[in-house]
Amino acid sequence: TTVAFSRILSESLGALTTGALIYILGGLLGLTVASRQPGGLAQMLGMPKRYLFGCGALFVAYMVLLYLAIGLAHNSVQVLTVGLANYLWPSLIMLFSIPLLGKRASPWLIPGILMALAGTGIAVLQNGSSTLSALADTGQSLLPVILAVGAAVLWAFYSNLARKWASETGSAVPLFLLASGLVFLALRGFSGEISHWDWKLAPSLLYMLVFPAWLGYLLWDIAMQRGDMPLVTAFSYFTPLLSTLISLLVLQVQPSPLLGLAALLVTGGAIVSKWAIVD
Repeated sequence: TTVAFSRILSESLGALTTGALIYILGGLLGLTVASRQPGGLAQMLGMPKRYLFGCGALFVAYMVLLYLAIGLAHNSVQVLTVGLANYLWPSLIMLFSIPLLGKRASPWLIPGILMALAGTGIAVLQNGSSTLSALADTGQSLLPVILAVGAAVLWAFYSNLARKWASETGSAVPLFLLASGLVFLALRGFSGEISHWDWKLAPSLLYMLVFPAWLGYLLWDIAMQRGDMPLVTAFSYFTPLLSTLISLLVLQVQPSPLLGLAALLVTGGAIVSKWAIVD
């Protein structure tokens, strides 16, 4: 849901303002909740420095690239393309886990990843020639897509290194969210971005800061640190399909029956990829 709702907010507020509001408020919410738990803030600040600063820098950079990609997209069709490019991260997490975490992969990893990517591609380009024509007619810049691919690379590094560098318990995601929001705020000060607030945006903003921002990234961080990483990452292949369905609805892009084929490919790719990675 991040891509669709961030785009809706960015169209009125601007990408930098949207990022600042979501992540400053989401970070403060997370810190407030942590402060009410015994030793919550102390445990967060006491986590390994390379996790706090290394993973923190990757987290902030990922957010900046993703929101710039969403904000710079020329239209709803290109927003879907940006979403596809960003959702290369499940495949990259699997690949990067081999050198970073010492995972081993069977030859089935390649067809598994290709199946999942084919499914996400069909889900995004599910209008066929009409969508491809729309992409060509807009004379779109490649910059948003390049930024989204860069974001995917950063998130894959973050997810693997969070598992490698973090302690057994705890997460510093609220700090990372707050840092991201402050960076967005600083960038906004130099950009001259113009924002137009409407109270109709409040539900979308509230949803974004509570669920995708605070809870979503916190639970992902915990899953990467202590969960079954191949299983979690494999099931994350459903995220592109769900994101595309929501984007089609929110951004009012016409769907097609090819989404059924996309669902089968995404599901099959997830299953194959999960069993291809071993410790």
